[in-house]
Amino acid sequence: MKLTKRIIDRTTYESWQDEQVTLLESRWRAGDIDEAELKSKVDVVRNGYAGKDGSRQFKSCILWDDQLKGFGLRVTPANVKTFIFKYRTEDRRTRVMTVCRYGDKTVDQARGMASKLRGKVDDDKDPLQEKRERRRKAKRSRKQTVRHLADDYVERQKKAGRKSWFQEKQRLEKDVIPVIGDKPASAVTQTDVERILNRIQRRAMKSNQKRGGKVQANRTRTLLVSLFNYALTDTEWREFVVANPAALIARPLDEKDTRRERVLEDHEIKSLWLALDELKEDGSRMFHPVVAAGFWFRMLTGQRWSEVRSMKWSDVTTETSDIHGELVDVARWLIPKEQTKTRKREHLVPLSPQAEAVIEEMRGFQGENGGLESYVFPSPRKPDAPLAHSCKAFARWREQAKIEVTDEGPLRQTDIRRTVVTGMSRLGIPLEIRQAVVNHSPQDVTRQHYDRYDYLAEKRAALLRWADHVDRSISDEKPQAKVVRMPQR
Repeated sequence: MKLTKRIIDRTTYESWQDEQVTLLESRWRAGDIDEAELKSKVDVVRNGYAGKDGSRQFKSCILWDDQLKGFGLRVTPANVKTFIFKYRTEDRRTRVMTVCRYGDKTVDQARGMASKLRGKVDDDKDPLQEKRERRRKAKRSRKQTVRHLADDYVERQKKAGRKSWFQEKQRLEKDVIPVIGDKPASAVTQTDVERILNRIQRRAMKSNQKRGGKVQANRTRTLLVSLFNYALTDTEWREFVVANPAALIARPLDEKDTRRERVLEDHEIKSLWLALDELKEDGSRMFHPVVAAGFWFRMLTGQRWSEVRSMKWSDVTTETSDIHGELVDVARWLIPKEQTKTRKREHLVPLSPQAEAVIEEMRGFQGENGGLESYVFPSPRKPDAPLAHSCKAFARWREQAKIEVTDEGPLRQTDIRRTVVTGMSRLGIPLEIRQAVVNHSPQDVTRQHYDRYDYLAEKRAALLRWADHVDRSISDEKPQAKVVRMPQR
């Protein structure tokens, strides 16, 4: 029969039970079944049958449509009416799937939906399996929020040994998670990214730091590009994320405009030295003698703060080296490649007597487990851990020294490193030696692939000259008018 609204409305589970009992009685009268079988089947129709768990199970009433093969109406014992579609897959498995509830759609609308399913079956597709996959993916997608993506990304960066993983984690927690953390990663749009960047710049404008806001927005945009590139390449995430919403966002500020020019003058170096003594005498917990020593050691060597704070006693040795035909005892600091920025090669730093003296002062601050594997500059709170990043301590040092705030803003820790390199240039130290001192990657093919000389003698002479210049700046001694030649290879 053709399913119509009239037939469906008058059909109830009770009426179907009555029809089933009538058919069973007709078969009994015809002799197809005996009286005992009749009673058994009628009992199943009226009262259901025992399920595996002991509960009563009832058969469903199904009315099939003659117009479309496999289309029907299912009526439950609670008289819930649902349109269904029955079909066989390519491997001859029988499937029954729900089309929609009666009342949500009309009979003709439900028949049209079933007709589309029939078309898929004719194309050797399995519509029920596709529906299950969509639900499974949607369920997993609800769990795949930006917050979860950020956690996976940070964990991957941490396991890979990326030094920036903690800063990236902080940036995500501060600027990204509060805005789109609970949003599915697959639903993030360019508008969401722009909202994050605009929020950063508005916050900076309130603090009168327009330039800093654009720099932070730049870095957050770069981080978001990396975050979604990770999602596009990860085997689990690429199922949900199909595009990078940050890739086409323009940079809020050209990176070339963010390069700092701040270099300390000699009188400012002296002010910083005097401020160190004042702060150490003050006994401030924030400005512990270890912190002061770490800052001044960086002034003498020009190395990165992350490398200075991670220095261990096992990295510092004194060896006799052949410096252009002369045997010289050289104190040196070997930075493992895992601690360097490039992570490509280890870096050897010859220590001037001034830098060596700073290290000797630190021997009294070793932790309880002091030894070769303890840190040269240990944390004042946790002697077995390295110094923290000490941003607040640096700001206190800068303020105590009354260092001038320029158009670029207050003095930063990276300006110390720039001061060292620029100072060496003023002293006439060649570019390739300055690059070797601060472990900058060479840009020419020869030094990248063929020149394996360590420049130990040249680096030692350069750092000696710089340390002597710092001493003269502190004592206001004017340099003598003479040319000091660099060691020749």
